Amino acid sequence: MKSEDIIDIIVDDQTVTDFFELCSHQDFINLAMRNNIKIPGFMAKNYYKVPLPLLKNNVIKQIKKKKSQINLLKDHINVLLKQYKDLDVEVFLHKIQLDQEISDSQAFAFFVLNYNHDFFENRELIEQNIANHNTFYKSVINESFVDIIQSMAQISNKKFQTQLNSLLNDHPMKNEWTSFFEQANSLKERLDSEFPKVNEGYYLKIVCDCVNEYSKWSVSEREALFQLALQDATFLSDYYRVSCNELITQKEVQKKDIERLTRKIKKQNKVLSDTQVDLEEKQKKINELSSEIEERENENKDLEKTVNKYLSELNESAKKTKMLEQDLEISMAKMENIENERDRVKGSLKLFTEDFLLISIIDKKLFNQCLNDSQYVLLNNPEDIIAKVEEMKNVDEKILFINTDGINSKFQFKIEKYLIGNSLNYRFISGGPNRVIRKLIYFFEGDKINEIDKTY
Repeated sequence: MKSEDIIDIIVDDQTVTDFFELCSHQDFINLAMRNNIKIPGFMAKNYYKVPLPLLKNNVIKQIKKKKSQINLLKDHINVLLKQYKDLDVEVFLHKIQLDQEISDSQAFAFFVLNYNHDFFENRELIEQNIANHNTFYKSVINESFVDIIQSMAQISNKKFQTQLNSLLNDHPMKNEWTSFFEQANSLKERLDSEFPKVNEGYYLKIVCDCVNEYSKWSVSEREALFQLALQDATFLSDYYRVSCNELITQKEVQKKDIERLTRKIKKQNKVLSDTQVDLEEKQKKINELSSEIEERENENKDLEKTVNKYLSELNESAKKTKMLEQDLEISMAKMENIENERDRVKGSLKLFTEDFLLISIIDKKLFNQCLNDSQYVLLNNPEDIIAKVEEMKNVDEKILFINTDGINSKFQFKIEKYLIGNSLNYRFISGGPNRVIRKLIYFFEGDKINEIDKTY
């Protein structure tokens, strides 16, 4: 249809309303995608998830602002122009009944634009059909049963011949037909001398390739031929059905095997991933221990040098013997402490010997690695902190460190009010596990710059 063809076409509001009434869910999705319709809360690739009422409302509301009524229908039928152009209205209405790839809304739009006069002549009937959820073209043309069935047969014949040729090309018995169909005599002469077996495809092949001959036969002869061809087709259909079922069964077995292997692979991948993480954590711990042991060994070497120096001086002067012996004892004691410390570090990562308690609602492995059970307690909720302090014995002799990570200002104020009211020694501490441990080290090593401030 050329652009000048639509000059005299009438498309009013009611026509557009009828068009939208015939649109399916997929039609509305196509309209939304084609016209860049925005659906709040949904990306274009997810329009198929939009409930139909919401999708329909947004498409109708927005598309009226984007396109004229005629262009709306015209854009909806571009794919139909070549296939249905210039057909008589009766032929068009028969043909669309057999075309399952065309939606009702596309057929309606094409009918309005290409058969506008026929549309308005039958408008009342068409609107009644739409209201009753029938096809819009029901009873638009009045024909006898013979006219309808002959028209449908004529329209579908070309497609039928194409499908039948394709079916015969793949027929499992086609290699057996050669001698019969290569004979020079007429079809009737061949059949008089030898009737092929039914169910081997001969009669389907005759119906497809020998139209010029059997079309001259009597009606009863053609009916008999078509019955034999129908038996061939039925047998072939059953053959393909069995083959198809076997393929489906094989595919289902393969699908289950694939699903089983996929689950096994995912499980193995998870085990490997968990193992890798565990190895990395252990390697990190080993590196930390190795670094600390190396540091202690270096200190030990320094002390050994000092001991050797004192021993050398002892040999030089008898007067200094007593002093050197005392110094030696002191140095040996230091060495022993270093040895003990090295052994302790090798067996544990615990950093503190002081009597204090870190209370936290955030569970981190670093706290368990660096603190013993008497120095660290993990609670589930901020509300449990006060109850925990109340049940502790000799709490006034400990320094309480409250890890405020995960605790809002309201609970911090409530906890602080309780601690001050009970004259308890406390510090608020935060910043993640690494910074919390670092602040504890600074505190106990004597860095008390912020000691006056209760937030540390």
